[in-house]
Amino acid sequence: MPNVTTAAGDCFNSIAKAQGFFNYLTVYNHSDNATNFPNPNCLEEGSTVKVPEKQMKAFVLTLDAENKFKIIRKKTKLKVKVCKANVAQQPGMSKVTLDIGGKKATATTGVLDIDDIDASISTATLTVVLSDPPAYAAPPAPSAGTANQYPDPILAADFDDPKTVWPKKGETITWNLQVGSLEPHTVIRGVLQRLENLGFTCPVQKTENAATRRAVKTYRRAVENKVAPNDTDAVADIRAHIKARHDD
Repeated sequence: MPNVTTAAGDCFNSIAKAQGFFNYLTVYNHSDNATNFPNPNCLEEGSTVKVPEKQMKAFVLTLDAENKFKIIRKKTKLKVKVCKANVAQQPGMSKVTLDIGGKKATATTGVLDIDDIDASISTATLTVVLSDPPAYAAPPAPSAGTANQYPDPILAADFDDPKTVWPKKGETITWNLQVGSLEPHTVIRGVLQRLENLGFTCPVQKTENAATRRAVKTYRRAVENKVAPNDTDAVADIRAHIKARHDD
C-alpha cells in the first residue's frame, strides 16, 4: 500500500481507519514507524507514515457448525483537561461540556473523557460555564509627569494591553478544538502549540521570530522562575520542560 503524508489533524488512529485497518497498532508497529514517531498521538504535518500491505489470514473451520471470530479494534479516546496557567489548579466551573461528532461528556470538574470517538473527526467543541470568574485587577494610576520634560517620561500605562473583558458568573465560554493536531515537542511548531494551550499567546508556526521569543521568555519567567540572564528565549530552551508540564 502507498505511504501516507500526514496532514493537520492526522493521528495513527485516523490513518489506520482511512486505510481499512481496525487496530492502529497494525500501522504503528509496521517497519520503522514506532521508531520515527515515539508518540503515536503526535505527528508532524508533512511527515511520512509507512502503511503495511493487507494480508489474508487462514482459519480452520468446522463444517456444519457455528464459527465465531473476534475482531480486535482499538478505540480512539479523547481526554480534555481545563486548567489555569498553573496546570495543578482549575478555574471555578459550574459546567463543562465536550462535544465531538455528536458524542458529549459533561462534568463540573476540568477533566472530561470520551472513550470511543470517530478517528476521522478532527474538530470538537468545549464549553465552560464559570462559577467564580477572576476579577479584573486594574493597573495603578501613572504618576504625573513634569511639564516640558525631555525626553518624555516613560509611563507604564503606555505599554498596557487593552483592558481585558472578563467573563461574568454564569457566562458560557466556547472553544473550538483541533483534535489530533498536536505536533511533537521536538519540532518548533509543537513547542509553540503547547505554549498556546497553556495560555501563552504566540503565533503557531515553523520558524522563530520576535513574537515567539517573547512568548518563550514569558514562559521561562512565569513558569520556570528564570531571571536575567537565564530567561533565554529560544524554543529549544523549553522543549523538555514544557513537554513534561503539558503532556505528562
